[in-house]
Amino acid sequence: RQLAAGYVIPKFCKMLGFTLEEMLGRESYAFWEPESAERVRNVNINERKQGRSSNYEGNLMTKDGHKIPVLLSGTPLPNGGTIGIMTDLTELKRREFKEKMLSRAIGYASDIILIIDGDAKIFSWNRGAKLAFGHRTEEIVGQSITKIFGALDFTAWCKSGHVHENLELHATHKNGESVVVAATLTPIDPGVSNEKFCLLIARDITHQQKVEEEIAVKYQKLREAYNQFGVIRRQMDYIFELLDIALEDGRQQNI
Repeated sequence: RQLAAGYVIPKFCKMLGFTLEEMLGRESYAFWEPESAERVRNVNINERKQGRSSNYEGNLMTKDGHKIPVLLSGTPLPNGGTIGIMTDLTELKRREFKEKMLSRAIGYASDIILIIDGDAKIFSWNRGAKLAFGHRTEEIVGQSITKIFGALDFTAWCKSGHVHENLELHATHKNGESVVVAATLTPIDPGVSNEKFCLLIARDITHQQKVEEEIAVKYQKLREAYNQFGVIRRQMDYIFELLDIALEDGRQQNI
């Protein structure tokens, strides 16, 4: 396919960094990266000649060698040519990349991250939650949050619309052991429906709490020992005072 002047708009020239004169007379395939150019060629041979329209993605190449992801909507013309409308997907791809990276970061975070729907069912569950509570994702997603946290009223918390911070929640591991977490519960409005969701971000403090309890017990024992030592010391002082009195009395009798 040859590019005709009527089909090369200034905006397209500007997108690729070419002048109109530089683009006219060249094959359209010259402005695609090799893999995309091959796809466009195959579509032109297999679909356009059969009179079929189609949409597909590919990468254009700018004059300075940068890729521009686009959505190409191609339609065959009666004279055997093709008209193509291209939509720049750069910003969309950038957002998709950020969302993908954020999703991976959340998925592999060591903190417990859960999304709970308005019916108090687990909508999403990350690796940190799996490590803390022992359930596989396929075992727990769609289940009631009470399976983890017992009869806590998450529905009321979610519907309140308020952020709840510094929550100390008691949960149950898959193996039946108790798990204590420090949590923050944040309401989420998806903006596309009347559904309500809550984001639960928590940290397992079970070990920390046990350590603090052990320290408290040891501190109490230390205080008791110190108090006991004080009693013994006072008793010894009394004994020394009695000895001093006895010795003084003995000296006076000798005189």
